[in-house]
Amino acid sequence: MERQQLARRYLDGQMGRRVFLRRLIGLGVALPAAIAYADLLQADPVAAAAYDYYVGVQDAFAPTPLRTTSFGQTIEWGFQGSVYTHTATDPTLVINSGPKTPWNIYDQQMSFSGTFRYRCTETVHPLMSGVVKVPMVASPLSGALGTSFTLGWSNISGLTEYSFDVQRKGPSDSLWQRWITGTSDRAALYDPPTTGIYAFRARARNTASGKLSGWSPVKKITVT
Repeated sequence: MERQQLARRYLDGQMGRRVFLRRLIGLGVALPAAIAYADLLQADPVAAAAYDYYVGVQDAFAPTPLRTTSFGQTIEWGFQGSVYTHTATDPTLVINSGPKTPWNIYDQQMSFSGTFRYRCTETVHPLMSGVVKVPMVASPLSGALGTSFTLGWSNISGLTEYSFDVQRKGPSDSLWQRWITGTSDRAALYDPPTTGIYAFRARARNTASGKLSGWSPVKKITVT
């Protein structure tokens, strides 16, 4: 059962709080994040339903450590606790909440491919960290030799704040090969020279600081 279905049953009174929390944990949600999401649903169900993922952030507690999402999906961080100020910040500043006091939220639509490792920048909170992975998109995923494939790594055109590197690995390659470097384009066409399976990955670069995300999860296409 998906999160949205669980939320509807919980709000409709078809599921108790304890069962709701257990089901969320079964979907891979950390207990603090599940509790925070249940609280948010009760306080503002319309706002809670608008987000694809919810990450609870508590004092000195690591949030959901790993989340894989896709272009256009929004992650909401809910900051809880007593008196401490926290952040969710990755080196590229794609994720950059700024200081948040308890019971504030931060929303970020994930628009770029990459692996974004964020943490609380307060030096006394080293365990408050997590990872968001955003894979590339490919269309089609398979096709005959002679097919042009579209590979995408961003859903925003004309950026100056970020650029992107893309690597590929062909059927006979043992190592990743440079394909596109430092582009501001959001996608490109690829015409495979032979049949086989091709793999692609991308990362984002903050053009001002030079800071890089990690490489995205691998996207594969099959040429027959």
